[in-house]
Amino acid sequence: MKKVFALVAAAAACQAAFAAGVEAQSPWARETVSGMKNGGVFMELKNDTAKDIVLVGGSSPAAKSVEIHEHVHAEIKDPKTGQKAMGMKMQAVPGGLKVAKGESVTLKPGSYHVMLMGLKQPLKPGAKFPVTLKFKGAPDQTVQVEVRANAGSPGAHSDMDHGHGGHGH
Repeated sequence: MKKVFALVAAAAACQAAFAAGVEAQSPWARETVSGMKNGGVFMELKNDTAKDIVLVGGSSPAAKSVEIHEHVHAEIKDPKTGQKAMGMKMQAVPGGLKVAKGESVTLKPGSYHVMLMGLKQPLKPGAKFPVTLKFKGAPDQTVQVEVRANAGSPGAHSDMDHGHGGHGH
């Protein structure tokens, strides 16, 4: 009877440990074309812990560095004409991306995303590669990212093919 109780207790502890954590769901990256130096990774982060956590960065053998970025509506200067206009630009998220306890945050195109800086080779549809997500308030987590085709949508490459104005990248 003691063995049965010990097994039940161990199973419950494992289930509790699994349930109380940060889960990266369905990580994927958009394919890149030759010459693109950066790419984006998207997913849903679910925080089942009892405290807020912060996604602060990461690492991957697919890129020189991994940062957390966001698209923001801002004044942008046209490099050809010098004129300024409102538009979307990408920037690093200062301090990282907070995921409140019990909440989820979706990383998606045109919003928050994991930025692969200095890709070592183009990302091809069907390929898979690891990304280790680094958190403040939770253990690092390595996920397998699958590359998806752009499906020929207009501007499919443009949101990842940018100069990262103001970043120095």
